[in-house]
Amino acid sequence: MAKKKGREFICGVHAVQAALERGPGRVKRLFIAPGRKGQPGVQARQLAERERILVEECPSGGLDELAGSRQHQGLVAEVHPTPIFGLEAFLEGLPPEKPPILLLDGIQDPRNLGAILRTAAALGAGGAVWPKDSAANLSPTVAKAAAGAIETLPLARVTNMARAVSAVKEAGYWAVAADPEG
Repeated sequence: MAKKKGREFICGVHAVQAALERGPGRVKRLFIAPGRKGQPGVQARQLAERERILVEECPSGGLDELAGSRQHQGLVAEVHPTPIFGLEAFLEGLPPEKPPILLLDGIQDPRNLGAILRTAAALGAGGAVWPKDSAANLSPTVAKAAAGAIETLPLARVTNMARAVSAVKEAGYWAVAADPEG
């Protein structure tokens, strides 16, 4: 997420709409480009107004600054922090049927992380775990590429992936790995 003086932002049509649909309390304020017409802009404005979320028109340059990018599609939302769990809380929150979970190591490109999270959510994964170091952080770029998946997919960050794999196996999950080096 873009963080400006303790504030967190997400951008893009799907990411913002998913945050608005998540329910009351996730979105603090919606910033929308003047003249943002079309169904996505109208829908986002209606969802925000229904939840009594302040909607502000903001010129494109202001949206660029809030989003940390020009790729905001005319919608930026100031949000409360995205919940990121520790491994123990993450595992405790998973349903008893043990859905597949992703253990991601070395994913440094934010667009790749977002695309993986989006695909995982679409395929019914129970969540995703990745390291705190040497990996992409959540950002507006990740949120936009994830197209709303960070609003529905439980997420965890860990300091040691080897211990995370062991804990996941102890919790009754199978561990299957792929390595780009073969």
